[in-house]
Amino acid sequence: MKLRPLHDALRIAVSRSNIHELAAFANQLAGVGKPGTVLPSAALAAAETFGAPEMPQSAQPSTASEETDPGRRLRSIAETGRLFFERVLDSLPAESRAAIDAATPLRLASEVAPHRATAPEPNYADAAEKLLDAAAHLPLLAQGYSADWPARSRPVLPGSTRASRREHVWAPVLAYIVLRSIPARCCPRGDRTELFDRLRLRPALADLFAAMGMEGEAKWQAAAQVRVLLSHLAGQPDAARSRAFFADPDVRWLAGVNVSSGVTYFNKEQFEELLTWLQLPALLEIAAEPSAQIAGIAAIEASVAAAREAAQAAGYELDAYLAAAAPKPAKVFAASLP
Repeated sequence: MKLRPLHDALRIAVSRSNIHELAAFANQLAGVGKPGTVLPSAALAAAETFGAPEMPQSAQPSTASEETDPGRRLRSIAETGRLFFERVLDSLPAESRAAIDAATPLRLASEVAPHRATAPEPNYADAAEKLLDAAAHLPLLAQGYSADWPARSRPVLPGSTRASRREHVWAPVLAYIVLRSIPARCCPRGDRTELFDRLRLRPALADLFAAMGMEGEAKWQAAAQVRVLLSHLAGQPDAARSRAFFADPDVRWLAGVNVSSGVTYFNKEQFEELLTWLQLPALLEIAAEPSAQIAGIAAIEASVAAAREAAQAAGYELDAYLAAAAPKPAKVFAASLP
């Protein structure tokens, strides 16, 4: 399978220019940016950097007003992701593509067939733009946190501090959005992690992150974070308390699972970084629904606090930590004899 065009399209979608534009918009929403800053077109800058194929007209701003319109800028980023999505479709076996088209035609354009009675699945760019808009609100959302719950060892999600708004924090977030916007029906058995592995996206992302200054294991950790968050298990309630979740080699590596004197432990700092990262999908959902933000943040903070307290109570022994979260068997009482 020739994956070079697909990996090149991924580099355009998760380009430094796109990251800068997303971060600049987020800073302005949080009141820490400079209003009126005009950044270069994400699509055109990426094309110049990577020698990309011609960008679609929808990704190219035509007027100065479009350059300063946040909606247009987010749409431009989403459109560069659509190029990657099209390469993904090209990589699918002919029989898989035929089955997908027969079930529900893939919508690469914005038009909706007027005869459809039910709401259609959003096309790729629409889905990506919605997630991008929610992500841009993360630093503003962080101003409403009432507890000091994000990982302290290193910034993992864009937040209210300067360190959490840097390029290497935004890069995995944008990569997740680009990949999460792919409809599940385009993935083998609906599993985005299987598609991730089949298309060899781990080394492609690691190379991307290395170009943004991540060195050594950091680039591989960021790629593993993206893959973990695409899994079905990561989306389950209290995933960080699940034995099945901790069976994933990437999860064990990110959490610093190790064996000492026959006992399996996990690392406190690494676990809290993973726990923080796992909140990204819920935070994006909350950011998109202003009316639910107070209750949503409170629920996240309570869940994170419970997991941290359970880990500490278990002495960071993995089996003890997971056993504490396992449902207790119901007591069975014999019926009273007359």
